[in-house]
Amino acid sequence: MKKLFLLVATILSISFTGCSKDDDNSSSASQHELILGSWRFSQEGSIINGQEVLDSYDNAAPQCGFDYVEFRSSSEIKEYIYDTDINSNCMNFLNSGNWSLSGTNQLSITFDSSTTINEILVLNQTTLKVKYASGGVARIIVFNKI
Repeated sequence: MKKLFLLVATILSISFTGCSKDDDNSSSASQHELILGSWRFSQEGSIINGQEVLDSYDNAAPQCGFDYVEFRSSSEIKEYIYDTDINSNCMNFLNSGNWSLSGTNQLSITFDSSTTINEILVLNQTTLKVKYASGGVARIIVFNKI
């Protein structure tokens, strides 16, 4: 009887300690970890009459590269914007600034002493979707992880 009890206790302890939800990456990864890396501009739009209206992001010079932002672990952000000059030569504009997360859904981005407060609507391993106010209008930008 003792051997049977010991066997059942061993099996139960292994089953409770040996398993975990390893496939639920989104809940185990923190917002800070998820946002790190490079994100390509995908869609942009606004909220009109309570509805999101999104269009594809308009890259000024897709033949030169796609616009993207890079969130670094040092709280530095770099924004890469591609365009062409009057002779159709490719140019890359680089903006550097800082970013921070606060609360569960607030992303602050500062470029040249100007800070934008963004509400994070979606943040997972593939998509970052933020909302911010610009000129009294609620604007939305969607990024895809590169």
